[in-house]
Amino acid sequence: MKFEFNHRNHDKWLLLLPGWSFTASIFSTLDLPFNYIVPDSPVVSDIADDVAAACSEHEIRHITILGWSLGATCASLIAARHPGLAEQLVLVSVMEQFPAIEAARVKAELAHDWRGMCERFHRMCFTGQKDDFNWFVSRLQQKTLVQWTPHLLARGIDFISGTKFEKSVLASVRTICFHGSRDIIAPLAQTPCGHGGRLIVIKGAGHLPFLHCNFKALLEEQLE
Repeated sequence: MKFEFNHRNHDKWLLLLPGWSFTASIFSTLDLPFNYIVPDSPVVSDIADDVAAACSEHEIRHITILGWSLGATCASLIAARHPGLAEQLVLVSVMEQFPAIEAARVKAELAHDWRGMCERFHRMCFTGQKDDFNWFVSRLQQKTLVQWTPHLLARGIDFISGTKFEKSVLASVRTICFHGSRDIIAPLAQTPCGHGGRLIVIKGAGHLPFLHCNFKALLEEQLE
C-alpha cells in the first residue's frame, strides 16, 4: 500500500486509518495539530509493514496513529509489530473482532447488491449523527463508493472477522480511546478499550464520534 504525506506546518505526524467501506476522505474535516499520513486506497488488510517501510523511507521515526473501526485494528497491529514507531494511539470505535456469523451475512448481502449494502451500512454508522450523515451523502458517499469493489469489500470483511484487535498495545503504548454512546456497529459495551488506555465516550454519537463537534477539543486535552 502507498501513502500520501501531507505537510501541514507541524512537527509531528499523524497516520489516519479509516474503517470498512470508507476511505481516508472521511477525515477531511479534521484539523488536528499534525502533519497527515493517509492511505491512497481502501484499507482491507494488515498494513503494518507497509506503514513502517513508508515511514522509514520518509525518515519519520515516530508517529501518532488515529485508527477508526477496521483502522483501529490495523493500528494495534502496527504498534505491536513495530515497537517504538507509534508513540500514541487514538483508537475510535474499536471492536475486538467482527463476528464470523455477521461476516457471513454481510458477504451474502455484498454478493446480492454490494452498493445497496454499503449504503445501508453507512446509514447505520451515522446513528445519532444526522447532520454528519447528510454531509457525507452530499459530499463523499458516491466518491467513496467508486473506490470500492465487491472483491475489496469481501477482503475487508475477511480481515476484520479473521483478525483480533491486539489488546497488548493498550498497556505498552499511550492510548486514548473514543466511542460513541449510540454506536450500533461496535457497541460500547463490547469495546476492549475498557481493559486499558483512556476511554472517552461521546454522548449521542454513533460509529463516527470523530466527526462530533466536541472531538477535537477532547482529543487535544489528552495529546502529548
